[in-house]
Amino acid sequence: MFIAEKADRILEQAKSWAGSATSWTEFSNRLFSQDDGLVAKTFPRMTERQQFYDSVQYGKVNELLLSLIKRFGVADGAAPMKSGKFVVRVPKSLHQVLEVEAGAEGISLNQLALTKLSIRLKDSTDLTRSLIVEAYKQVHDGYSCDRVIVDPVYNRRFLEQCRKVGLTQSDYELNHSLMGIRKSGKAVLPPATKKPQIPDYDGYLFASEIAFRYLQQREGVALDTVLCDPQLRERFDEIAGRLAPNYSPFKLRMGALYLRKTHKLKPEVVDGPLYDFVRAGRIGDVNLSDLPELPGAYGFYENVRPIYAGETNMLRHRIKLHLQHSGQMFLPQWLELGFEANLELRFFAFPEFSSKDDRVRWLMQFINKEKPTLNYQIAA
Repeated sequence: MFIAEKADRILEQAKSWAGSATSWTEFSNRLFSQDDGLVAKTFPRMTERQQFYDSVQYGKVNELLLSLIKRFGVADGAAPMKSGKFVVRVPKSLHQVLEVEAGAEGISLNQLALTKLSIRLKDSTDLTRSLIVEAYKQVHDGYSCDRVIVDPVYNRRFLEQCRKVGLTQSDYELNHSLMGIRKSGKAVLPPATKKPQIPDYDGYLFASEIAFRYLQQREGVALDTVLCDPQLRERFDEIAGRLAPNYSPFKLRMGALYLRKTHKLKPEVVDGPLYDFVRAGRIGDVNLSDLPELPGAYGFYENVRPIYAGETNMLRHRIKLHLQHSGQMFLPQWLELGFEANLELRFFAFPEFSSKDDRVRWLMQFINKEKPTLNYQIAA
């Protein structure tokens, strides 16, 4: 659904709520609450939300809010008179947990609820973190936080467990919070005792990198955001999957993480020779049988500008993978990048240059110097 269509729906709902609002703050919270407001739910990604804030519909929603402020008054309309009673709906599983806790403390469920509701916001944030950690512990099965986030099976289990303990944040917020807990450096997550065995990175790393770089350019997002946001993740899976259709979304996502962890997504200046490419000709004219089946590096060029560079154990096989699903153009038309359809292939292959570490160092230096469009850049 397009941004404008979603914005129209928000405006229509705002008109309905404005007619029955008992205070202007009630109206504002239902729309703009960061946790469960209609805008946050409709536009979970900040890039979309900003587009809504720039829309005509947002201006009309603000006009409704101003009319309510005038009707109720700034101070008197800030909140309706409180009765001292309100209904809180919680998951059945959380209700049961609270009843057990109240019984163990020897107090009523109402007293327990009053105690928990009096917790300061900071303490509430700490509670949320502890619940996220607890949900992770229940499902991680010895794997790392990264595996739980990028593996569709484990991530679904983690999010379901979060709902069972009463967490209401969006899927993106829960995933991002888990990743933030891991990056905080505090030893609150149990150590991983298992590592995923994924030996075949050479067959699809190029697809993972191109898919991420494409989203980075179009959406202005970091890799963590892509992997935590269900909508961006789905788009990543679609692009990478079309470039390397024989691999699962899990492997393609792990490929992106692997690239970052080996610093291929973070070019660094390194010492060493910058080998010259050999021109193989325009993509449409390349005969795969003329390419050596040796370790090496390669680049696709538009005139003198490099578009993408990679390294591989088997040059001929890698170029074949590139062309297999791109109509002999390397860059599929459905990516809509605006480049010339018929790019030039350049490569070098040296049997003595077969160490993967050497090839990675060369590639990082090349990316840092030449900044190919579809290789990750620090400043997107």
